[in-house]
Amino acid sequence: MLPGCGSSNSDNNGVSDEQVEQTEAKRFGTYCQEDFQNNWLNWLPSSWKRCKRFNDQLSKTDYGVFYHSLHDAKPYLENIEDYLGADSVDLLYLNTHGSAWEDNAVWQMWNQDTRSESSKMRLGDDNAGLSLLASFACKTHMIDNRTWIRWNSIFRGGLRWTGGSHGTFWSYSTTEDIGADFAANLQIGVPLSTAWDDANKDWMLSNDRAVLATGTDEADCYTRRDLMNWQNFKNYPRLRDNQIQYWCSLRWSGLDPEDTD
Repeated sequence: MLPGCGSSNSDNNGVSDEQVEQTEAKRFGTYCQEDFQNNWLNWLPSSWKRCKRFNDQLSKTDYGVFYHSLHDAKPYLENIEDYLGADSVDLLYLNTHGSAWEDNAVWQMWNQDTRSESSKMRLGDDNAGLSLLASFACKTHMIDNRTWIRWNSIFRGGLRWTGGSHGTFWSYSTTEDIGADFAANLQIGVPLSTAWDDANKDWMLSNDRAVLATGTDEADCYTRRDLMNWQNFKNYPRLRDNQIQYWCSLRWSGLDPEDTD
């Protein structure tokens, strides 16, 4: 059992074909890593299964554009060649080790000593333009007085919503269905933030969940954070650069939500 931050060494998931709302197919992609070059980071057991099950479930209704490891993937997440990677889809599911530095959220690549840094990312303004980022990685969504400093570059490209962890995400056999559960929630129209919270709860382990959104003002941010779903997210206009006047968040540890705007 390992946390997705490296600090220590299926089926329909209850959704029948009849229950899945049939809407215009949207595009999604997956970057996933379980092992790391020269063991520079701890192995993340169950990652391949988690990502595959996410793909298998969402592919029942939507179009999977890519499923790649994080070998040499840094340019495809950062504002270098993101038009070939993250920005080529509506939703990106990202599974790896993560962390929060003072000025950066970081995602670890397979390549030794290599990571994608949020200050070098601007998502949503190339190719299809990423709208939704789902990050199974520790600490990338830490909520503190540096959160917006870490995330403003990413959101300024037009990203609409992101879900991740404000602390620890555990990678273990009981979390193998988390990706599929999230996909199933999306398919039946559960709001993104609720879908993320619900899917990443675990009966055995305490996963720390968090979501972030932006708005033209406080009310707009809360509406986007709380009501946006897989079927309606394109109805919410993209906000870029100075159009963003407010950011908001939610975080959960265990069963109780805490609003941390």
